[in-house]
Formats: sequence, C-alpha cells, structure tokens
Amino acid sequence: MTDTVFNLSQTFSGGNGGYTRTVRQSLKGETMVKVKGAAVKRVLDPLLLTLQQVSTFDPSSMRDSSNFFRFVTDWHMSSSLLRQHIKSYYMHNVFELVKIDIIPNRDASGNLIMDSNGDISMIEGITNAGSLFDVWHNIDIETVKESCRIYSVHSEDVDRQNLRWSWELLLANVDSDLRHHIISEVEPMDEDIGQTGPIAFYIAATKIIKSTSTLAHNVISGLMILELRHFEGEDVNECVFVLRNVLKFLNHGHPTFDKTPPTIMDNLYDVFLNATNVQFRFYVQNVKDFHSSTVSTPEKLFAKLQHYYSDLKTKPGKVWLPIKKAKSIFPAETSPPSPSVAQQAQPTERDRKGNVIDRRPPGQNEPNSRVSDITGKTEYWCQKCRRGGRWGNHDSAGHDKWQADFNETMKRKKAERNNASESVQQPTQQTSQQPVTVAPSSMRTNMGMASVGSILRRPYVSFCDSDEESF
Repeated sequence: MTDTVFNLSQTFSGGNGGYTRTVRQSLKGETMVKVKGAAVKRVLDPLLLTLQQVSTFDPSSMRDSSNFFRFVTDWHMSSSLLRQHIKSYYMHNVFELVKIDIIPNRDASGNLIMDSNGDISMIEGITNAGSLFDVWHNIDIETVKESCRIYSVHSEDVDRQNLRWSWELLLANVDSDLRHHIISEVEPMDEDIGQTGPIAFYIAATKIIKSTSTLAHNVISGLMILELRHFEGEDVNECVFVLRNVLKFLNHGHPTFDKTPPTIMDNLYDVFLNATNVQFRFYVQNVKDFHSSTVSTPEKLFAKLQHYYSDLKTKPGKVWLPIKKAKSIFPAETSPPSPSVAQQAQPTERDRKGNVIDRRPPGQNEPNSRVSDITGKTEYWCQKCRRGGRWGNHDSAGHDKWQADFNETMKRKKAERNNASESVQQPTQQTSQQPVTVAPSSMRTNMGMASVGSILRRPYVSFCDSDEESF
C-alpha cells in the first residue's frame, strides 16, 4: 500500500505533523538554528495584529473597521494562525497559564495519599488556568507574569526556550507601532518574564481591544439585535462563522469564564428568524418550537441550519432571496414595445421614481416592518393605502397623519404652481400697445414649469411625494 511502517502495539499523540517535545529536546547545533529560524518567522500576511479600537457593537455597521463583529472575526483568524504555527513547533505549552495551588497529594498511580490523621494530604502543586489564547480578555497581566515566572523558574530547558522563541515570533508578526508599544510595556519587567511570547501576546491583545468590565455586556447587546439580514446575501455560513467567533470571545461553555447569557439559544434562534426567505424562517421556527430539547447547543443548531440552507440554495426551482427587478430601459417618448417584451422589462408596478411597489402583505406572525434589500431603509406595511395596502415610509397607524401631511404638501405645491403660472401670464406693458402673446405651456420649461408631455405621463401622485424619499 505505502512504504510507511505501522506498529499497532504503539500509539503516539500530540504531534499533529509538527515537532514533539522529544524532538525539540534533541535538537542541537545547526539543526536547532534552522528550526528556530522557521519557528520565529512572520506567518501573518498582512499583519493583522495592528492598532485599532473597537468603538461600535452595532451589526448594521459590520463593515466598519472599528466594529466588534468585524474585529472578532479578524482577530480569531489571526490568532488561530499564530496558535497553529506555535503548536506545530511545540511552543504552545507556555501559553497554557499555570499557577501554584494547594492540591491533594497523589502517588505515582494517581491515588490520593492520606496523612497520619486520616485526612487527605495536601501539597503545593501546579494547576492549569486555561489557554491564554482563549481567556486573555478575562485576566490581568499579573496572572500572565506569574505563569511565565513559574515556567522560567521551575520548568525544563525546552520550556524556557519556548518563552523566548515565542517572544521573537510575536514581534515578527505585529506592525512597527504595536512592536514599539510591546517593548515599552515590558521594559520595567524582569527579562525572563517580560521578554516572553505570552506577555507579548497579552499586551498586543489588550492594546488592540481594551478589555473592560462592560465589554461582555456590549457584545451581548450587539448580539441581541444581530440579524441574518446584516450579512451580504443573507449568507448563513458567513453568519455562523461570525457567531462561532463571538461565542468563543464570550467563552461559551467554559466552566469558569462563560459570559454568555442564559438566553443565548433564544438569541441565536432570533438571528435566523429574521431571514427574508419565508421557507427558511418557518424551518427555524419549527426547530425552535418542536426540537429545542435535542437541538440544545449552538453547534447543533448551526449544523441543522447550514444543512437546510445548503438544500435551499442547491435544489432546482428554489430561490433563496427575491431577485431584484430591472428598471424599464424604454424612454417614454418612444413607441411602446410588444406586450411580451414590456412584461419582461417591467413586470411589476412602480412609482414615479422607478421603484417597485410591493403590495404583498406580511404573512401570519411576520413583522410589519423590514429592511429593504434594495435601499437599505426601513419599510413599513400600511393596510390603509390605496389598492389594498403597500410597503412604504409609514405603517397603518401612521397613515392618517401621513395622508394629512401629504394633502397639505400637495395643496402647497398646487398653490406654488398657480402663482408661477399667474406671474408668467401677466401681460407686459408695451410701447406699441400691442397685446403680448403668452407662450404655450409646453414651451415654458425655461421658466420652471413642467412640460405638458411630462404632466400627461404622470398618471398618479407617488406614495413618496410627501417627503421625496425613494423606497
């Protein structure tokens, strides 16, 4: 089959194709120099650990470089690449935070040792406090310094070597401003503690985003208003990718540092219940109503929704999002095309600005407001509007006020047109006492009046005339 030799009586773990602790300990001379050169090289391109400040948690501004949802995605991408590289060269162990605690004494077989009084014997021991990559935003720098001190004082040569190699790796993967900041911050520290990879990573992370007591609250507040519609094309896979990173940032599932609210599953369902695709919404609601006991974790929910999304996108005859209709390309002055062409060019009713008028009412249990996928503005359903209602700039409750404002606006515009017409039609006193001929209305466009043709081509007043907004 292959030239690989297998021995089923032995098993190995921890390598993942990279260096193991045993191999690292055996490196000598020129071989060690070459391995170190590869271990501490730049691996991020571009350098993502750059100076930036998160100032907004609003999902609607997700493309903003200062937006948390964009930051957390970029951050986890870059930190994951660093983490994988560090692990492949067996430098990851020093990023496991450790501390000295009083722990039960055990023998070589792991059995508890009892003292002379019959109580469990307690001794000083090392305990693990989690990976720095996962919990950096929940701890202070003193925790990292103490962990590095323990590795520096009580570990073996390869571990102290890892502290230094990872320091050089971090400095090679940050921009010049951030590098200067890191070096300035560690200057007062002992070299064996300050000039280490874990300290450099912690300083970089806390500089990129300030870890404050209100951070988790702001993240959760943003998550509670996040909708699938905030993602281009309502891409479920992209949405799930971002949600996974947000949950990692909130340490979802961590026994000590989990900052997600008890309602996190409801919050995640709500993200997808605001999808445009009605069939997908019904599916999400069905899962929530009848299968929540089995779909009890974010990952189980993500797996189901991604599978259903893939089916909707690939099945023949299925449309994920409504297709935007093209505007008519035929000018009003030309002869109308044949009925079949006209139907293809302009299949739906449009207002005077060429925007499609949607008269389809919301379905049962659907909201009376939405965000237009064309304009990005919020639209409302008004049942009182003529011809059975429509989506526009007011709802049914606000229709009467809108109608009154609309009538007042039309009255004012009519008065302005009449005044303009009267001023144009007043005869001018001539020295010859001859009557002055007033030009037909079709010739008065240079006087600020519409042509007869344009007035005749306007069959009705647009829904948007009250505020001149385009929906």
